[in-house]
Amino acid sequence: MFELLPLASRFDVVIGSRMDKYYGLARRLVSWGFNAIPRLLFGVETYDAGAVKLVRREIIERCVIVSRSPFSEAERLIRAARAGYRITEHPVATRPRSTGKAKGVRLGLVVRALLDVVAVWLSLRRTNRSSQR
Repeated sequence: MFELLPLASRFDVVIGSRMDKYYGLARRLVSWGFNAIPRLLFGVETYDAGAVKLVRREIIERCVIVSRSPFSEAERLIRAARAGYRITEHPVATRPRSTGKAKGVRLGLVVRALLDVVAVWLSLRRTNRSSQR
């Protein structure tokens, strides 16, 4: 992950996007959906939102996050991109999980994330309306 550090001088957010993802079919579908949603609904490419990232403290302090699910990582990228911050990704090597069990495909978590998508969309819409006045 240290290879991300030099990019931090030119970018405000550096995402360590995973070159190999060791996902089953259900997780691949969920991942595809949550990479497509920010692009389709918000016009922002989030790359691998759940991956490790370097983020300037200013972004964390400035961007108020309404999500309470894993979608919060994508929301931070959406808000940062809309605020004009420079975002890039850099491929990183990963290894398959050696212990524990993946929990990202639980129905309740997916539903909560989808509800957060709606909450973020509404929040950004309200922000846009108030800034146009």
